[in-house]
Amino acid sequence: MRRPKVSISGQNEETLAVRKSGQIEHIDMINLGFPSGLDENISDLSRHVLVDLEPGDEVVLYTDGIPEARKMHKKFYGIERLCEVVSQNCHLSAEQIKQAVIDDLRIFF
Repeated sequence: MRRPKVSISGQNEETLAVRKSGQIEHIDMINLGFPSGLDENISDLSRHVLVDLEPGDEVVLYTDGIPEARKMHKKFYGIERLCEVVSQNCHLSAEQIKQAVIDDLRIFF
């Protein structure tokens, strides 16, 4: 049986692959592309990485505004906290995981 793969491209800090066990795999994306909007056709400037997935695994795409959110003159929300919330809720639906992150961001502030 062929294992599904996801092709990840673009330039962001990272994407998260959440294994069905709740373990988080950080997929580094910083060198995978060129910032969108700077050129009309960036196909020659972008690369991708293939990530193997197993049944029950998930991929989390997020804006950098989540880990970079911070209280006035205080600490950042951080990627570690985002990973913790995602890992604790990985058994839920994508919509429920999204809501858990939003709820935790609200608690953070």
